[in-house]
Amino acid sequence: MQASRLPAAICAKIEKVCRKFIWGDKDDGRKVHLINWKTVCQPRGCGGVGLKKMGAMNQAFLMKLCWNLFHHRDKFWARILYHKYGVSFGLIPTLPHKRSASFLWRAISEVWPRFLNGVLWRIGNGTGISFWFDKWGGCERALAFLVHKEIPSILVGATVAEMVTASGQWDWAKFQELLPTGSLMKIAAMLTPHEGLGADRIAWAGTTNGEFSVSSAYELNPFLLPSLGIDPDLAMALPSKYNLTTPANC
Repeated sequence: MQASRLPAAICAKIEKVCRKFIWGDKDDGRKVHLINWKTVCQPRGCGGVGLKKMGAMNQAFLMKLCWNLFHHRDKFWARILYHKYGVSFGLIPTLPHKRSASFLWRAISEVWPRFLNGVLWRIGNGTGISFWFDKWGGCERALAFLVHKEIPSILVGATVAEMVTASGQWDWAKFQELLPTGSLMKIAAMLTPHEGLGADRIAWAGTTNGEFSVSSAYELNPFLLPSLGIDPDLAMALPSKYNLTTPANC
């Protein structure tokens, strides 16, 4: 459950055992199931009992492995995986998906895009954050998906630091006409990046302190009632982000 991807059939069998226990089913007879299982697995505030779906919980545990792999790159086990599978090092590593890989690596690489969907940037000096294609400053989506028109080619590769004037203010002339009012208001409320804040850092979007938790990762699953307001398709779109030309609706 916590270190490998469980087949859907196994998850279904586990949930079947749980259903039998809850409703009192026995080998010699099946009792009436008064509530749909999907409803039972909804949070209590939404009319459910709060039980976890096995497949989503399995993915949440695997995301914990992703978080540890991401934040503890100097650990011996992490270095072995990085070296063995040729991971491209960077602020956000790219994990290759190989069919011939171990069960552990295949599980991690399969859930990696969904893990990245719950990651955002905390601004420091702003030099490591893409202004358009990273989620930063509390924004739920990358700004490139909110623009009214095509981003000028000269600004496509801009970092957050490059969108600040020499006096330390936001350089509104570079992006004011491209973004919706709501996004501009969020940016206006943020502190501009500067060297005194140190390096940019990664945080987990599902918690207030930015630290990963399995429960918040479970809620990130797109097949459940979302609680984070994060677009589950965003991570899948990022590999081709520099080919983005069609503006998205706000």
